[in-house]
Amino acid sequence: MIWRRLLVSGNHTIADLHYILQIAMGWSDDHLNRFTIHGKEYGVYHSGGIGFSDDPEMVQLADLQLRERKKFGYEYDFTDRW
Repeated sequence: MIWRRLLVSGNHTIADLHYILQIAMGWSDDHLNRFTIHGKEYGVYHSGGIGFSDDPEMVQLADLQLRERKKFGYEYDFTDRW
């Protein structure tokens, strides 16, 4: 596992968080991705990838009612399971 601690404001969206993680990890956004938050999947659609029921540009982090130290998953590159 690789750990990074990032502080982002609640008015950022799921899409914003995805791109922030891409930059923080030095990735180039070449792979499929998804967040799992409170048992629901969110993500930025890539051609040929899985679809999501919510628009990642519209879901603000504050809407998810995340608290400090609350954990959620972010998977990038389904083949290598990053």
